[in-house]
Amino acid sequence: MSEKRAVSVRDYVVQQGIPISALSAMGFGKTQPVASNVTPAGKQQNRRVELVVSGEVIGAR
Repeated sequence: MSEKRAVSVRDYVVQQGIPISALSAMGFGKTQPVASNVTPAGKQQNRRVELVVSGEVIGAR
């Protein structure tokens, strides 16, 4: 499920004009939680997408 969420965000960013070659999508599932999955609130915190911006400028609008 985390991979699917990451791909959905990547696809949205591509639709906004960023080249797909400048992006990658990775899902980490249960391997990198930020909160306990015991409670609904913890599970909600773990349903997240993190964007990391790095590299060279690919264009400006």
